[in-house]
Amino acid sequence: MKITGVDIGGSHITVAAIDMDNRQCATESVSRQMVDSRSAAVELLDGWAAAIGRCAEMHDTGQIAIAMPGPFDYDAGVSYIKDQSKFDALYGINIKEALAARLSISADNILMDNDASCFLRGHYFAGCLGADENVLGLTLGTGFGSVIRSREAYSSPEYWSVPFGASIADDYFSSRWLLKEYALSGKEVLQSVRELALKEEGREVFRRFGAQLASFVSAASPEVDTILLGGNIARAFHLFGEALMQGLARQGHKYRFQISTLGEEAMLLGAAAMYAPVSVN
Repeated sequence: MKITGVDIGGSHITVAAIDMDNRQCATESVSRQMVDSRSAAVELLDGWAAAIGRCAEMHDTGQIAIAMPGPFDYDAGVSYIKDQSKFDALYGINIKEALAARLSISADNILMDNDASCFLRGHYFAGCLGADENVLGLTLGTGFGSVIRSREAYSSPEYWSVPFGASIADDYFSSRWLLKEYALSGKEVLQSVRELALKEEGREVFRRFGAQLASFVSAASPEVDTILLGGNIARAFHLFGEALMQGLARQGHKYRFQISTLGEEAMLLGAAAMYAPVSVN
């Protein structure tokens, strides 16, 4: 049995056929394309439907599972994303019904969930985390995502909107903060966290990032054993991990840290897992 897994982010859409028996992406089925999240609604929906449709037709899958950022009514399929520099044109639109119409399928064949929840669920589905392990999943990229699995129940603390510093957490634990901080120090404007990670002068920015994240997590005090980090920024853990762990230790907190090795496949697997005969929710 195969499911079309979809990960929609602020700059891309990735699709793959998920082999539900082997709990992995079918060989050579992963396709990724860039998306301008500031486009008009019809352009976004047409582009998403085309990418999903190609995968579904090629691999003969009739059910779709989508990982999508919030705020979003995932059961109904309605987007409430606004003022995040992405997908403003989709506010109030029923994405599930719009895609179903374009794909000529029933909306009942489309399931949607928060991308952070899919990220964490995907690691359990793939066997990367112990079944009894209580975990906080944090995605650090174009936005700040969070989900907790404790005693086999998921919850979304929505850390992104928690007041922090002069605004909210999403403004501090995302790629735009790192790039802005580097530019404010009088250096050149960079386009990606990957570029910043290669700069010797960027190490202090990453150190401050780790110290701030420690302060935030200490205040939140999640009752978990492990913190799983994903997203593009997590790849630079060697640059901010020490400051993060030292900051937590000073506040009396000790967590096991695990860096995702699944990458974007975690979102795809976690979305598809919503169709699993044995629930991993």
